[in-house]
Amino acid sequence: AFAVLAFLFLAPGYIRPDSVAVFSYVRSAVIDGDFAFFDEWASAGLVRNGITLFSEVTPTGALANHWWIGTSILSAPSYLIARFFHGPRDGFSGIYGVVLAMTNVAFAALTMLSAWSFIKRKSAVPIIATIIGTPFFWYAFIFPLGTHMAGALAIALVFVALFRSESGLAVGLATGLAIIVRLQHFVIIPAV
Repeated sequence: AFAVLAFLFLAPGYIRPDSVAVFSYVRSAVIDGDFAFFDEWASAGLVRNGITLFSEVTPTGALANHWWIGTSILSAPSYLIARFFHGPRDGFSGIYGVVLAMTNVAFAALTMLSAWSFIKRKSAVPIIATIIGTPFFWYAFIFPLGTHMAGALAIALVFVALFRSESGLAVGLATGLAIIVRLQHFVIIPAV
């Protein structure tokens, strides 16, 4: 169902600066072998007349990137596979954009599969209601190049670790992953 929805609705467009900043980590590590981010910002038109937009240059000369690295970490395997197809040098457009968007669709599907595992009567109604009645559809298919679906998957993993695992280590790792995907997830610590 998610593949069909992706075929019908997927719009792998970047929102500047958010999408560029989120995936700059994986692009910079794989293509440039650094974490300087100037190339990533410039390719997205975020450096004009030598001035960076939406971010600062630190006193050491590095471009600050306050977006979190977790989504890039989770997307790295599919990004590395896309690299074998020799996509555009910018590392964002073409196959890279499609693969990163489809990776987030996969995150959405895995999140809903996890939710399905917790539903006692296995009714599709709550799953469909969540996909259609919340921003879930928007972030899965219309704006997939962000942290939201990776964040939803990370929270699903926290639930799986809490309720399906005997390991405190699994809970801690899942919580840590949720936080490095979206800093806002630190608020779940008291609940965990």
